Amino acid sequence: MRAFCSVIIVDCSSSDKQDQQKEQDKQQDQQKDQQQNQDQQQQPSQPEKKDNEMSKENAEQLLNSVMQDEKDVQDKVKKQQVLQGGRLEKDW
Repeated sequence: MRAFCSVIIVDCSSSDKQDQQKEQDKQQDQQKDQQQNQDQQQQPSQPEKKDNEMSKENAEQLLNSVMQDEKDVQDKVKKQQVLQGGRLEKDW
């Protein structure tokens, strides 16, 4: 009786290469995450703006504009009073 023994050689090199590639990808992802975390920590913590909010500078500019308009209206009313001799008729 003869026994046959067969040897199967499996090429594991391609599997090892895939594992190495996966490991490299994982390391790169971790490095990217760390970099993003560092970037977020370095940036000054600014409150997130919502779509319906305006910046402080825009609010100040708008307020200054309204104040100037009011001043212009008051000046116009005073001029009318002077021209009419101190008597102002309301137009409403």
